[in-house]
Amino acid sequence: MELLKRDTVWRGFITGLILPLIGFYFFNLTFFHYWDVSQFANYVLELNLLAPVLSLSIIFNGVAFFLFLRAGADLSARGVLLATMIYGIAVIYFKFS
Repeated sequence: MELLKRDTVWRGFITGLILPLIGFYFFNLTFFHYWDVSQFANYVLELNLLAPVLSLSIIFNGVAFFLFLRAGADLSARGVLLATMIYGIAVIYFKFS
């Protein structure tokens, strides 16, 4: 697991892929705490709200990006930025499809 020990793009990329999922769960707990995650996901998909919810979930990547920059882990910050761009492409796709 050498990839996750140091300042690498992979470390930031994996962090950037996982944090929006945690953000999605946090959004569920905050606003729809009476539903479990699967009910919330079905609600989001039925009402075509995936793009806005994903956009809000990506905020967690911004926090990680600035924490990596502040710690001097520039390569990890690049990985988070790459994952954020991939999520951004997904948001644009879901918004206009």
